[in-house]
Amino acid sequence: MTTVYTFNTECILELLLSLENVIMKLSLYYLYFASFSMLIQKTSHLVDCQPVQSNMSHLNEFLQSTSLQLGSTKKKVIVTGNDSADLDSIISSLLFAYLSDTISHDNDTLYIPLVKVPKIDLELRPEVKFVLSQVHVDYTKLICLDQLTVDPKDTQFVLVDHNSLTAPFDQPLWKNSSQQVVGVLDHHVDEKLYLDAPLRNIQMVGSCVTLVLDHFMKQASQETWLDDTIARLALAPLLVDTVNLKWELGRTTDLDVSVFHILQNQLNKSAQSVTANTADAYFKAIEKVKSQVDGMANLDILRRDYKEFLVGPYRIGTSAVTWHFRAWSKRESGESDKDGYQTITKAAWNFAQQRQLDMEVIFTAFDHDRDHVRSNNGDYRRELAVFVKSPALIDVKRELEANNDIRLVKNDEYKDEDSNMAFYDQGNVKMSRKQVWPLLKQLLEKSLQQSSSA
Repeated sequence: MTTVYTFNTECILELLLSLENVIMKLSLYYLYFASFSMLIQKTSHLVDCQPVQSNMSHLNEFLQSTSLQLGSTKKKVIVTGNDSADLDSIISSLLFAYLSDTISHDNDTLYIPLVKVPKIDLELRPEVKFVLSQVHVDYTKLICLDQLTVDPKDTQFVLVDHNSLTAPFDQPLWKNSSQQVVGVLDHHVDEKLYLDAPLRNIQMVGSCVTLVLDHFMKQASQETWLDDTIARLALAPLLVDTVNLKWELGRTTDLDVSVFHILQNQLNKSAQSVTANTADAYFKAIEKVKSQVDGMANLDILRRDYKEFLVGPYRIGTSAVTWHFRAWSKRESGESDKDGYQTITKAAWNFAQQRQLDMEVIFTAFDHDRDHVRSNNGDYRRELAVFVKSPALIDVKRELEANNDIRLVKNDEYKDEDSNMAFYDQGNVKMSRKQVWPLLKQLLEKSLQQSSSA
């Protein structure tokens, strides 16, 4: 018996069309995969290793849990960075609070890592978002000043990256009390406060995170707490604040290098191998993100990395800017440098007026090698601008100009006869705000003494 098969032409055509669709989709998936692989290869030079996976959820969980307990009745220890809320300050406070919580196992104490700016100002710090993303930590979980209500009765402080309480915590109850300030880890000039604090370590190292890690290495075996996430986070401010461990800039110490090697060894145990080349790539990737301020408004540039000081009756503002005046002025007015400098000047005066300052000082620092521009100091350059609102401080400006340590030279691109302000090139690139401010403070105190004795 012969079997006869019959074929439906429409069914066959439908089947062929379906197969064609499947083949087209598979081809598209292949193209997507190939394109994504190519993108990874092209961008891998920015950060030579993949974002860390280990322990990534623990920091997110710690921040989330801490946020939910801010209103609890637990004893609170606020680990606060300084007013500028730069990368070193934020990472140092986060790691100190997290490691204190992890190592102490004290369920009755809430360690709060505080970023000392309003939440919205995190957007002015893209380098923080970038560094945290490398270990899959959500930067929006960071705890900021406007999220916190402080009850003096159940609050203590640990100060990192500064050594004197500032507003809104500079209350008489806390200002000079070693009972309230239980810890200080800092690398700025010692203001001689909280001398009886249980933890007090002030050393002029390159990065505050160096002191944080050194502290915990003395508290517990690093095998119990140091992992790739912590190493990767700590590496960022260490490289940035020492300008990639450049000894010639006067910011690197033996302790910074020692901690760097410990972090390097930790990451070398995994696929996160750190060599001179990969460390350099990581540093440059952070600096590239950090220096992208050309799209910011002038007000945001001035307040992004801002510290304010009181010396007697005088209020002094200091703004650190990762840019240089020539590029800034050209943004403001195209090719007319003088008009651009006048726009910067107007922004600085308005900023000083808003904050009721007696003097505003702008510090710029920029690696010109990123733009293939060389300066007389090599690839790293500093500038300064001073704006004096109080006539009594004009002599302080003149003394700063004449100081042989900082070596200021008036900027030849902007020559104005206004004695209340000036732009300068800074001859000594080793002196950052951290070194210039104590000098300026001495000049201000000298001026006050002369006024009182006159």
